[in-house]
Amino acid sequence: MAQRRDEKRSDPLAGSLFLLQSAMLDRGRVGISRGALDASNAVGAAYWRSGRFAEAVELLERVLADCRAVLGPRDPDTLVVEGNLAVTHICLERFEVGLDMLAANVEARAAVLGDSHPHTLVARHALATAYHTADLLPEALALFAGVAAQRARTLGPAHPDALVSRIGLALARIDSGDDAGAVAVLGAALQDAEQSVGPLDELTVTIRSNLAHGHAALGRPDLARAELERAATDCQTLLGENHPDTIALRADLALLSRESLGSLETSDS
Repeated sequence: MAQRRDEKRSDPLAGSLFLLQSAMLDRGRVGISRGALDASNAVGAAYWRSGRFAEAVELLERVLADCRAVLGPRDPDTLVVEGNLAVTHICLERFEVGLDMLAANVEARAAVLGDSHPHTLVARHALATAYHTADLLPEALALFAGVAAQRARTLGPAHPDALVSRIGLALARIDSGDDAGAVAVLGAALQDAEQSVGPLDELTVTIRSNLAHGHAALGRPDLARAELERAATDCQTLLGENHPDTIALRADLALLSRESLGSLETSDS
């Protein structure tokens, strides 16, 4: 759940690949225009969201070439397509190509749009996530810390985008062995999330469940259980008892209870 809210866009055609493809064909009949390129990019993004990464790369490479030729390499729409292509390479574990392209994309967005522009920060957060995915933890930690601070300054610390970057920072700290640092980040983020988006929000549930795992890693089973029980209950209220996220949280809670019981039985023997 932690990354689900990142980089969501308002798109009137979102949710229907058929409509997206139809729009791409209709707009393409009038030649290569900005509208046709945008429609093609939307199809590529839809492929990416559905896990059809190879198809996304094939399409986005063509769209990027057309964007560079028609709009120019520094046009904001060209940079959007370039970023989407870079992230798709990362999903295919083509880390060298994807990381180089995404790093260049961040620099280009900063030069064209400004260092603190929301679209620049979206790309910077994506690059931090890519570093984490590639197991480049020092780079991920440094970039997550920077983008989380930038988003907090420009949007406010309780803005959903800032919270997403704080989650990314905490998860990178966990993987680097800094569980205490992660819990500190998540605890503060949870307070902000409850005040901004409210307790019954997927982002708040995500933060709370990660905080529970942090407490468990630090040997605080009671705190972990309390947070995980709340996360599971809130997730069920939001998404239903049969939703995969609710089921996963209930399974985590059951596992935590079994581990605590096993520890208690060992200490008593």
